Amino acid sequence: MNTLTEFKNETTLATIAENPEANLHYLLFAVVIDVSEPTKHEDSSNYVTRLKVIDPSFNYKEEIDAERLKFHKFVHINIFSEKPEESPRIQFVGDIIRLRRFKFKYTQKGELIGNDVKYSNWLVYSGRKGEPLVSNSFKNYTKNINRTLTKNEEGRLSDLRDWADNFFYKNSLKYISWWNDWKRPTDDKAKIATSHEKVDLILKCVGIDPVKKNRVSFIDRENVAFDLFITEKVSLKPGQIIKLRCVEIAAQKGKETSRIIKLTPLSSCLLLPTFSCDYRHFEKASGDKKSPAKSTKADNFPFLSDYAVDEGKDAKGTPKKGAKAQAEKIVTAVKKNFATKKTVSVAQLLEYQANFQAYHTQRFAVKGYIASFVSTDPHTIIKKLVLDEKKVVDLRSKETKDKKDKRSKIIYHFVMHVKDESVDKTDQFLDVYVLTGEYESHLFSSWGILPQNDDISNWNTIKDNKLNEFEKKLKTLKNPENKVKLILELMVTKQGKAFYRLVDTIFMPL
Repeated sequence: MNTLTEFKNETTLATIAENPEANLHYLLFAVVIDVSEPTKHEDSSNYVTRLKVIDPSFNYKEEIDAERLKFHKFVHINIFSEKPEESPRIQFVGDIIRLRRFKFKYTQKGELIGNDVKYSNWLVYSGRKGEPLVSNSFKNYTKNINRTLTKNEEGRLSDLRDWADNFFYKNSLKYISWWNDWKRPTDDKAKIATSHEKVDLILKCVGIDPVKKNRVSFIDRENVAFDLFITEKVSLKPGQIIKLRCVEIAAQKGKETSRIIKLTPLSSCLLLPTFSCDYRHFEKASGDKKSPAKSTKADNFPFLSDYAVDEGKDAKGTPKKGAKAQAEKIVTAVKKNFATKKTVSVAQLLEYQANFQAYHTQRFAVKGYIASFVSTDPHTIIKKLVLDEKKVVDLRSKETKDKKDKRSKIIYHFVMHVKDESVDKTDQFLDVYVLTGEYESHLFSSWGILPQNDDISNWNTIKDNKLNEFEKKLKTLKNPENKVKLILELMVTKQGKAFYRLVDTIFMPL
């Protein structure tokens, strides 16, 4: 196949999702987030390895407009081999696979799946920046040995490595992939008696004892101890952090605080890159100050690199001079792609809201100040979203406690009244709704007061003094000298009422 033809067949997962049957010669790179061990069914002569892959166009953060698609966190890939040693070898979360001529289709559940067929080919590359452009695992074809990438392929692999580095640095696997996490029972009797199946774990290897049946000792982020006994040679090293897939766990006999891990036919293990979000969070939770992870000022708040603060400018974008510029303090930051967007006055936005048909879903930048909040009570504005049921519950309600073992995250839900010079001398203001449940939000993360939105274990035990500190700081925003630049999206309810929703904006430390 010549270079021009290959270039035309190069695609992305989102494009395939639009019409999987349109082309049987798809070529693409994808990032591996999960892999199974090679398994063999009784009615099959081949082994199958199941992968979950994503790319910049297809992952949990993207909205994909495909009629048949009902699940868009990742794409399933099935790779067949005659021998288990000929299956793809994936070492790290974030390794990259080259897929050539796989056949894609939708399942009855609306999931996109790609199957290895007669003329398919695959090669696996390291996902880390700066690594060689040579595959470290490939289909058993002679031509795949030391295969040279084309210039176009080199560019795509390099771009995907850059994207994956940034994506895993900012995002937890618990959102990127399906997750069935284990939560420690609080009842002592339950600790002893309860076993758990089909569990995913992120663990740190703390020791290997080859004398005792190759015992591998681990701890989790809460310093709970786990032991795994295996007969094969152990390739793990103390200090490495791994993601274990689909294992069983049970209490060790006579040891309430330690757990035994049992592998299943569906189990697998992947190393976490040292720069990844989960690696850094794990190291922070376990108190290891010698982590080899990236060390930068933005380690705790890597999302800040995506935002810009518009300081010392007037509503027209002209830099202010003198005392007026020094007195004005911007307490928000907006996504960089909106940093130069021309601002619109509150008065103008009120007119747009009255004639919303022409402006529905458009995004606007406004600069002013927060006159008041409908409520600043943390128990009113902070909620818990139970992800599997898509149900919102109160932070400390009985129902919340009953659901603490379910996958969930924290969301904010409140209204603030915004004014600027255009309405300063009137009783008018703009209602701005903050609804973070539909997208990832770092709204107050840089304040460093409350736990991260997905750190439910710390939210379940949060102290009142932390919530009071947060409310006190929230109230200090109500000051005309604290200027805010906000990105607002004009939305319409099912009842036909227009409102502005806050998007692409975070609050900076005061």
